[in-house]
Amino acid sequence: MEMPGYDPASTTGAPTPALAPALAAAMLNLSARMVALQEEIRAMNAELAALGATLAQLGGVIEPAQAQEAGALATPSQWLARRNAERINTEVMRRSSIGVDADGDTDLDTEVDLMIDRLHALCDHQQGGT
Repeated sequence: MEMPGYDPASTTGAPTPALAPALAAAMLNLSARMVALQEEIRAMNAELAALGATLAQLGGVIEPAQAQEAGALATPSQWLARRNAERINTEVMRRSSIGVDADGDTDLDTEVDLMIDRLHALCDHQQGGT
């Protein structure tokens, strides 16, 4: 098998003079790309140093967040439960203000009434079971 640019008589396996200019050009191109990458890395390191200094400055300016109540909004499910309770309470208050009794004295059971009754039943069941 014959390989272009390889002289089997040569003991070093060096390329023939025909390929030397192409290899030299490739090496120059590779060297230029390496220099460009080194410059880019230096620029990025300088930007990181500047960002670090800016963050250090901001750390001294910004006050730490106030600690919330213990367990307040600890999990997304607790946050959703709080929001749902607020929505139910808002609906109950709205209905009370327009004269609809939450006990069903108007003989109208809406979806909200049924949901509130179900929530009360679940709460009673949990309190009785624990």
